[in-house]
Amino acid sequence: MELSDIKKHWQNLAKTHTTTLFATTKTQSIKLLEIAALSKCIKEKFNKIQKIDILEVGCGNGQNIFRLAKEFENAKFSGIDYVEEMVQNAKSLQNKYNLKNVNFEVGDILELNCKQKFDVVFTDRCIINLNSINLQKIAVKNLANQLKDDGILILIENSSKTYAKQNMLRQTLKLPARTNDLYNLFIDEDEIINFAINELDLELLKTDDFSSLHDLMLYVLLPCINGGAVEYNHPLINATTELLLNSKIDCNFGDFGQNRLFLFAKNQK
Repeated sequence: MELSDIKKHWQNLAKTHTTTLFATTKTQSIKLLEIAALSKCIKEKFNKIQKIDILEVGCGNGQNIFRLAKEFENAKFSGIDYVEEMVQNAKSLQNKYNLKNVNFEVGDILELNCKQKFDVVFTDRCIINLNSINLQKIAVKNLANQLKDDGILILIENSSKTYAKQNMLRQTLKLPARTNDLYNLFIDEDEIINFAINELDLELLKTDDFSSLHDLMLYVLLPCINGGAVEYNHPLINATTELLLNSKIDCNFGDFGQNRLFLFAKNQK
């Protein structure tokens, strides 16, 4: 799909779903897990009362930022999205919630040039909307350029590698392989990681398969017993999400989720 058509897709969703989370996702459960994974990463580096600057590129209508802003009250959040309608909807929600520590602007990840550097820069299913690996690399480079020297870069993106493993499990149970939406190009994580390390001098601190159990249930096990249907609001999906969010032990396993978190920092060597 051409970049202009991808943008039109998101413009249509912004107009249809305005300020709801469905402007950027099909299910509340994965959104809750994404935000929890982002929060966990940030707290591993910074405490909740520190005055830090956080940037999300591809912020949509601000769902991630609004929830994180309530948790990190002393942080300043900036959200950038290339869809003007998304940014307008985010600003409407900002007025509704009366949050003073957030700001939204229209901007393009391929032409990113912020006036300041940030302690945390993150994306959430943003880079996959670029239709070539070369454009995805440009995006990662631009994101890295926005970091302070001791800042962290968090990428939550759909991985072609884990997606393929998920499809192998589906086929084991006689389910057809899933195909990604035409407006998405799931990342080749090996190529992106090698580029970040070798060309951008970043260090990969960790990879988090936070959505693996959720996606195993949603896209493999439940479809196996209900005629192949994907049911985003099934009680077992809600129970799985609650378990992942609230368990005091790590109950996730495997690398079968299409969402994967990559945590980078500037190489200090």
